[in-house]
Amino acid sequence: MVLLPAALQNEQHPTLQTTACDALSSVLPEAFTSLPDDCQILCITLLLGLNHSENPLVKAAAARALGVYILFPCLRQDVMFVADSANAILMSLNDKSPNVRAKAAWSLGNLTDTLIVNMEIIGQSFQEEFSDMLLLEMLKSATEASKDKDKVKSNAVRALGNLLHFLQPYHILKPRFTESIESAIRALISTVLGESTMKVKWNACYALGNVFKNTALPLGKAVWTADAYHALTTAVKSCRNFKVRIKSATALSTPSRREQYGTIEQYSEIWNSLVTALEKSEETEDFLEFKYCASLRAQICHALIHMLCMASLGDLPCIRKTVLQKGSVIRNYLLQYVKSGVDETETHTDRENVFQRAAEHIRSIQEDPLGRKVIAEVAFLEDILRSCERNRRLN
Repeated sequence: MVLLPAALQNEQHPTLQTTACDALSSVLPEAFTSLPDDCQILCITLLLGLNHSENPLVKAAAARALGVYILFPCLRQDVMFVADSANAILMSLNDKSPNVRAKAAWSLGNLTDTLIVNMEIIGQSFQEEFSDMLLLEMLKSATEASKDKDKVKSNAVRALGNLLHFLQPYHILKPRFTESIESAIRALISTVLGESTMKVKWNACYALGNVFKNTALPLGKAVWTADAYHALTTAVKSCRNFKVRIKSATALSTPSRREQYGTIEQYSEIWNSLVTALEKSEETEDFLEFKYCASLRAQICHALIHMLCMASLGDLPCIRKTVLQKGSVIRNYLLQYVKSGVDETETHTDRENVFQRAAEHIRSIQEDPLGRKVIAEVAFLEDILRSCERNRRLN
């Protein structure tokens, strides 16, 4: 560590500077924390300075190293360090070198991951300390970067999802944010529907799911709502990559309130798209995609049950129609879903409870005269629950 500062400052040997940056980025968080304070400050100062290097290899390595340091627990809650890193990364994001921009976009993605972690751990105090103008500049820069080459775009859309999730109501109400928010969401929509690589599309679907988590955004009422849902329903039905389909189904199951799904017509389009996607969950020309079939069906089933838990009386005719036409298919796949394996975030009991809540919710709205018309058609939910109970006792 004693020799690194000299190497980092040796402008006559950019290869040495690049290697020194790479060495710094390989330092583990625990090791960095154990360094004396003055040594930590020196490392950070040198890396921030090297983001101004005229050598693209040095600049790329410095940008990447900042992207590593921004995840360190001892640094990520330091608002000044986060802000300084953001300014340096944004500068590199505009560099003429594609490699520098790609490294900067990766680091921006990591930095915005840190914003979300701080929001969840520290809360609103961190959000209020973070500069509004810097946040807006990050949003604009990430939106512009989402139009770049795929290596840049992949992390730019990841950053956009995090930034839009991070925004607070007071940000959203400010006129200077309004246009940038819509532009950012439009960029994500275009990426899902565009010709990018599957990794980029996956990140864009993930980002839209992140956006939907922010209940302060006017999802369901905003003019971009229909286009956002159209992009995701198109992906879940027809994308040749099943991992993208899975992530789009995950995004569609993110809204936490019925009004976020928009009008009855919008709800119906999403519901019908998921049913269609469930039917087509084994259709693929790529044999390698078959290994994701079960995961795709599970995520679509989760989305359907999630939507049932929030269905309104006006949504029942759509549900009734699909159950009348495709009830046996839906029932068989849902039954497979409740019997299938679960991951570390879910138990069989959790899954059965979701079905129970959906059934109870449907029964509650069936008390209306219109609702009584679909009692028989949605009774398959109770059949599944009984099958689940029998299966649980047998096991």
